[in-house]
Amino acid sequence: PCECLHQQQCRIYEQRPTQCRAFECRVLLRVKSGDCSRQDALKLIRTMQRRVQRVERLLTRLGQADTHLAITVRYSRIMRTPMDLQGDPQSAELRGRLMLEMHRWMISVQRDFLG
Repeated sequence: PCECLHQQQCRIYEQRPTQCRAFECRVLLRVKSGDCSRQDALKLIRTMQRRVQRVERLLTRLGQADTHLAITVRYSRIMRTPMDLQGDPQSAELRGRLMLEMHRWMISVQRDFLG
């Protein structure tokens, strides 16, 4: 997320940049065009929120709890750290789950939300 996003609220909303003012996610565009109902759009958004929550929990459990940083930054920090295969097996399991959840999250973001 944007560094100006705090608790799902934009801290600079009144002064936000033009690109933020003009951005319409793919879900909104589909609702506007009639390709997607409002109910289906809300269901998709709730699904994405659950995915983000799963990723957030895994990131926190793996030591990346700073929610002011973008998920992708926190994920990159974890993945840059070498994994000790002889160490804690739970850590390896969590990293594997995180990779899968990030994969699902990124596909959904690209497919459903980015224009």
